[in-house]
Amino acid sequence: MKDYDLVIWSVTTFEGISYEGDEALEYLHEADQVFYSVSYGAGEEFYRWVAGPFEDIDGLEAAIEDEADHYEEAA
Repeated sequence: MKDYDLVIWSVTTFEGISYEGDEALEYLHEADQVFYSVSYGAGEEFYRWVAGPFEDIDGLEAAIEDEADHYEEAA
């Protein structure tokens, strides 16, 4: 069970095209970079970029969870 809130703000493809909102999730497999925010409970919201591509949202969350310790310590 995830203990954070994740918001995908934009996905930028290798061609330099940016997608936002729900449409962005359709382009994770073409993502050069994904801009997102993550927050833990009532703590601070962190904005980050992560390099893609990702097969799906689960792959993106796995990459973000790899850095979860950093976020939890900073919150």
